Amino acid sequence: MRCKWKVIVRGEGQGWEHLNLAEDQAEMIIERCPPDYFAYMLPMCMFDEWR
Repeated sequence: MRCKWKVIVRGEGQGWEHLNLAEDQAEMIIERCPPDYFAYMLPMCMFDEWR
């Protein structure tokens, strides 16, 4: 089973998360991130291992 992805976006005192994305959806959010924000993606299965 392929892992779903989490994208975290931060900037200008704001931040939000997108959860359970396919890899291509996560990459699209990263690519469209405004220049004054930063975004990164993490595999959701990584969080399952911490439970």
